Amino acid sequence: MVAFQRKYDAACVILLSDNQVSCDTTDYDSFPIIVSYPPRSPPQLEMILKMISETANELLNVDKIIYKFSSQEQCTYILTTVEPNIYLVILFENKKSEKDSFY
Repeated sequence: MVAFQRKYDAACVILLSDNQVSCDTTDYDSFPIIVSYPPRSPPQLEMILKMISETANELLNVDKIIYKFSSQEQCTYILTTVEPNIYLVILFENKKSEKDSFY
């Protein structure tokens, strides 16, 4: 995780779970961070949780990778489901596209 974050200059890489406690995006305890690098909560956590809630149906497909660019923040969010109720989020502080290679 650390090597990936450094190699691709990601702002952060996060694994978080959905405890299914609440569907309310303001209840951050229902999405506890499992692991994050750097080891802190990103300032964009509220935006990340909102995106997960908005794309919940798409994220049911484990093979689906969602790319979202926020022109307001100039950040790219990449979201995918690792296992049911566990999400991988990669945040870049620039614009990325599906064509960018992360191998």
